[in-house]
Amino acid sequence: MTLQYEALQKFIGKPAKDIYHRYIGYVVGITLDSNGCLNSVGVDRGGSFEEFSSNQVIIEDETLVLVPNWKTEAEKFRKEHDLTLKRFQALDELLKNHEIPEYVYNELCSQYKNSKA
Repeated sequence: MTLQYEALQKFIGKPAKDIYHRYIGYVVGITLDSNGCLNSVGVDRGGSFEEFSSNQVIIEDETLVLVPNWKTEAEKFRKEHDLTLKRFQALDELLKNHEIPEYVYNELCSQYKNSKA
């Protein structure tokens, strides 16, 4: 989702919450990319400052909700894992239907096992 400056400026100086709707601090600023879309949100956490990237920001019922980094990383891993499983299933199906030779199957399986995505 692309968040524009106009939609975000109203959150500066207001409380931010976490995904469990607990107060985590006040929004003190936002940074934008060259297209005017959200890059990050800065939050004063009562003496400490934390920056949240755009993929950690959700607007929910006129409240800025900030997703912890561990949760975005876990979701990214889940998507990559699901994609890899689908690739292996597709390869198995291609081999079973004799649409690819076994050496191609083995080569592609090896590549997927050695890749990170």
